[in-house]
Amino acid sequence: GAKTQENDLTAENLRLRHDLWQYTHIANTFFNQHIPWWATTPAHAKVISPAGALATEMSEQLFVAFIPKASSVKLDLSGLSGAVSIQWFNPLTGGELIDGGSITIPHDGITELTMPVQQLSEQGGVILIKALTN
Repeated sequence: GAKTQENDLTAENLRLRHDLWQYTHIANTFFNQHIPWWATTPAHAKVISPAGALATEMSEQLFVAFIPKASSVKLDLSGLSGAVSIQWFNPLTGGELIDGGSITIPHDGITELTMPVQQLSEQGGVILIKALTN
């Protein structure tokens, strides 16, 4: 905030913004490489637990969400059907996607998954779920 000692309202110390720029670069690269973001719609309510998750989906094709630190996640994947691939991404360090295998979506769409917490950041991770084509 402007009333703290660390403020730099004149933007003379750009080092204060380094981490934010790095995280923004990682997020931008992830979205541009893996998600047709212009064709997605918000789907925050489809993350049943944990609370505080942010999600978007492209019906019948993909679902992506930032999941705050948790050991498991419960999702409503009713917009997808059949077999899907699961991949995880560390939003603080970037890098390659972490393979989470594949599953078949149940009829009601409710799916519980275990997060690979050792490979994600302490603040959580991103899950990318894509429909598998035959």
